[in-house]
Amino acid sequence: MPKWKGGTSGNPKGRPPGLVKHIREICREYTEEAIGTLVDLMRNGDGKERLVAAKELLDRGFGKPHQSVEVNTETTTYVISIPTKEVAGEEWEATFNPAQKQITQ
Repeated sequence: MPKWKGGTSGNPKGRPPGLVKHIREICREYTEEAIGTLVDLMRNGDGKERLVAAKELLDRGFGKPHQSVEVNTETTTYVISIPTKEVAGEEWEATFNPAQKQITQ
């Protein structure tokens, strides 16, 4: 059973100020040990552990590699005419097929 009514926040004032900074400080106290663990895994782990540990060390030392994205801005516009009276599927296909009425902008 919830401790508060539905539709209300269990934490209305949000995160206490300085909490994130405090957590970062605690984590940074273990930086050397964490790096030592990664180095140990890189040297002594199985194949997958070694790869992951080496990647993590490189990412921390040099930053993550930049990624490039290729964007294709060509668009194809189809003009579809809507029949004014009820038309059977085959008749509509023959008269109003969008592939035949293609316009490229």
